[in-house]
Amino acid sequence: MAKLTYSVREGDVTQVPSDVLLLRYAGYHSVPGGLVASALETAGVIKWEDICLESGRSRLVPTNGKLPQKHVLFIGTPPLHEFGYAEMHQFAYRCVEALAKANVPATKITTMLPRGSTGLDHGESLQNLINGFEAGCRDWPQVRIKQVEFVERNSRRAAFLTSLLAGDEDTRADDTIVSDESKEETIVSLTPQSEASPQTGASRTARPRAGQPQQAGRRKEHVFVAMPYSEQFEDIYELGIYPALRECGFICERLDRSDFTGDILERMKERIRTARFVLADLSEARPNVYLEVGYAWGQGVPVLFIARDGEKLHFDVAHHRCLFYTSIRQLKRELEQAARGLGS
Repeated sequence: MAKLTYSVREGDVTQVPSDVLLLRYAGYHSVPGGLVASALETAGVIKWEDICLESGRSRLVPTNGKLPQKHVLFIGTPPLHEFGYAEMHQFAYRCVEALAKANVPATKITTMLPRGSTGLDHGESLQNLINGFEAGCRDWPQVRIKQVEFVERNSRRAAFLTSLLAGDEDTRADDTIVSDESKEETIVSLTPQSEASPQTGASRTARPRAGQPQQAGRRKEHVFVAMPYSEQFEDIYELGIYPALRECGFICERLDRSDFTGDILERMKERIRTARFVLADLSEARPNVYLEVGYAWGQGVPVLFIARDGEKLHFDVAHHRCLFYTSIRQLKRELEQAARGLGS
């Protein structure tokens, strides 16, 4: 089996040429699966009922020149709040299986990194997708896929995925000051790709960095990260928190939204209940962080507190040990030490 290469591109997944555009379908409002299906229906290529798929079913549709991809492969999946790491593996595997059964030649696949409702660990998600593609290619060797390209519209997230795929997230932290008085950011950006421009970013045949090796038969434990949701804290997460926890062998998860309603709230509760511990950044005293801390305490889940140097903690957590940080490098170093203690 020829080795597959994996790359990340910033842009609109529906505008990147490929042999097959792979999309998850989880209902009419799923994005971008539902949007692409609607566009193909408007163009007279398909009927909507043809791709109303149950979970696990697939439908390969020729685009007839209506999109820059030759085919679109829709794969039915569970709803977003039920779409986890195992489902990502199956999603990629079923892509290869469907192409094999349809006997469609495809060397380049474009797709997105599916995201669950809790901001699943991006590195772990990439790992499971890659494992799924390669397991499928082993079982269906007649499929000649050479490249899988993950397309991400958000430039910040595209840069983060690129660093994970290249395995160099540990090299990006510096001594940037992160106190209230100085909120400089160390942002690694990707130049948007034009169709004629060469590919930039990561392209590799190896796996994303996945932390320390696990003992045989032992499932990876996850850490739930409660923190403010704003651009200025993205460096804190991507360059400090994330690589420190991954280096300790943990899966790193956080909600990427602050409106805790319906399935989002239930998923948040489930991920906190099953976490090895909760890491809470108390900077700016955000309500969502205190809510998550309170729930963790109620469930008896250990909580490790961090905050920017100079932050004043509220009375209910003020007597607990807190790691105060002034730079990303210091946070990463001290958090790794503390997390190893909690992981033993």
